[in-house]
Amino acid sequence: MLTSKGFSLVELLVATCIASALMVFASRHTAFFYSALLKVQHTVAIEAEFQALRHVITAHLERAGYVQQPISTQLAVSNANLPTVDIASFGTEALNSCFTFSYDQNDDGVITLTPTELFGFRLREDAIEYSVANRSCSQTHWQDLTDTNDVHISEFSITPLNASGWGVTYEIVVKGSSSVFYGIEASTTFVVEVANVQ
Repeated sequence: MLTSKGFSLVELLVATCIASALMVFASRHTAFFYSALLKVQHTVAIEAEFQALRHVITAHLERAGYVQQPISTQLAVSNANLPTVDIASFGTEALNSCFTFSYDQNDDGVITLTPTELFGFRLREDAIEYSVANRSCSQTHWQDLTDTNDVHISEFSITPLNASGWGVTYEIVVKGSSSVFYGIEASTTFVVEVANVQ
C-alpha cells in the first residue's frame, strides 16, 4: 500500500524509528556533555575559591604583628616584645586548624581591641571561618568564609616552618572536595612569611 506521496507505510515507519533513535541518541549525548561541562565549571570554581582563600589569608597573615612606628623605634624593639600568631583548634577539630593574630590596620601606631584589627581563620564543621568581634578559637559566632553547599573542607592547618630574628615562616594547607559532584577534589599549600611576630 502506498501513501499519497509514493512511500509505503513500512518505509515511513522505518524512517520514523530511525529518526526517533537518532533523537534519543542526541538527547543522551547532550545530557552527558552538559553534565561534563557542569563538572568542569564546578572544578574551575573550586580552584578559583581556593586561590581566593590563599590570597585573603596571605594578605592578612603577612601583616600579623605590624604596628605603624618610626623606623628607629622598630629597630629598637626586641624580639621578646614581638606579638605572636596564636595557633589552636576549635573543639574536636584537628590540631593547628585555627590561628588568630592582630595588626595595626589603620596605621595609628597601636593595635586596638576592635574587630577591625583582630583576625583569625579556623576549620569548623567542614568550613573555613573567619573571626569577628575578637573571638578566640574556642568561641562560637565566627563567620563562614567557605560554603559547605559548594565545598567541604577536609583539612585546614597552619605549621610554623622557621623562626628567626626577622620573623616566622608559616605553611598553610587547605584541602577539600565538591559538595555537588563526587570525586572533585582540590588542595593548595602555600607559605607566608611574617616579619613582625616571634
